[in-house]
Amino acid sequence: MNILGGTLEKMTANIFNTLFSIFGGIFSTIFVLTIAIFLSLEEKSVERALSLLFPKKYEAYALSLWGKCQKKVSGWFLSRILGCAF
Repeated sequence: MNILGGTLEKMTANIFNTLFSIFGGIFSTIFVLTIAIFLSLEEKSVERALSLLFPKKYEAYALSLWGKCQKKVSGWFLSRILGCAF
């Protein structure tokens, strides 16, 4: 009886862990896609946010750094897409 109870307990724990990992992954994916869509809909939203966050003294540097980051990430993403295609 103890063996059956222990086995049943382990099975239910495994089922719940599996369900949480699946739905957690789905939730994370939906969350990231939603944030990406909202950031892409608003034109220059990140630039405006950086302008508000940084003092005028560092604003130009922060915006140039953001531009470099955009170029690097878009290059990385393009290489990933091309890598998947071939």
